[in-house]
Amino acid sequence: MAGDAICKPTCAAASDCPPFYTCSAGVCEPGSVAGENIGGACRSAEACGALGYCRGEAESGWAGGYCTSPCTQDADCGAGAHCGSTVTYQNPDGTTTQLGWCLKSCAGGGCRPGYACWDWDGQGRTECAPRADGPGAVGSACTSIEQCSGGASGTCLVDGQSFPGGYCSAGCDAGCPPDSHCIDVYGEAVCVQSCTTPCREAEGYVCTDRDLDGQTECWPSATGAGQPGDPCQRLADCSGDTFGYCRRQLDNPYDSGLCMIECTDDPTRCPPGTACLPIEEPPIFGTREAWWCLKLCQSDDECPGDYVCIGSRVWPREITACWQ
Repeated sequence: MAGDAICKPTCAAASDCPPFYTCSAGVCEPGSVAGENIGGACRSAEACGALGYCRGEAESGWAGGYCTSPCTQDADCGAGAHCGSTVTYQNPDGTTTQLGWCLKSCAGGGCRPGYACWDWDGQGRTECAPRADGPGAVGSACTSIEQCSGGASGTCLVDGQSFPGGYCSAGCDAGCPPDSHCIDVYGEAVCVQSCTTPCREAEGYVCTDRDLDGQTECWPSATGAGQPGDPCQRLADCSGDTFGYCRRQLDNPYDSGLCMIECTDDPTRCPPGTACLPIEEPPIFGTREAWWCLKLCQSDDECPGDYVCIGSRVWPREITACWQ
């Protein structure tokens, strides 16, 4: 209601705030000016300017990290960059808002090692972005995207995405290469390494039929004790076997991590004290909805680190769970 006070998150730096916000006078406020050093290497948001965001290598596979910034138009990004990877959202009043991320513009070259000049987002302009033109076959270990094969559809699923040691993969649109096949997991169709014998056991992988389609694939397994809602630093801290996941924002030093179990096709995987709930933005890859076991709660004290006890418009009204 007009005139009502609004609670805003407190902060010490821009990295404490969510995307599209900056830290102003100790509270998170909506931002409108791009960060500095778009396309530059980074390990944290501090390297990217006041409103910058670091797409870290450990969380995304972008070699050496990549400074970016939220944007609604090219003017937000400054010279030598443009607003790309844009998505249009429908507002409650019927208007639309276009949101994207600043990308370093290029024309035929000029990108730093690990990056190529190409139309990465498919929106008609070229930008410096990673491209999987390396030798790594599907299922190979990797730390960044350019180490993998697959070209425009290739990627490296990294430690920060609960793939220990990294895992080369690719989208299924062009078909999967030999010794791999396509599975639908976490709301996205991806190529995975086919197997009939143990694979990468020392790194925590198993040869299993993860999607129950009759074919076995090499897939990470969560063999720890952490239940949904417990803090985690790596997949091995969590339970759930091949459905377990450690959600971490590696560019956020205050993120405690959160153990989760994927339950899209089987809510009975959720242990007592949790519920199978839809998450609008799956934490690994893809844009389609996935469902996860989340810890039920009544207060923030029951949640780890900077997670809070909240509801969601896509959950039943009486449900509150630990989330961000």
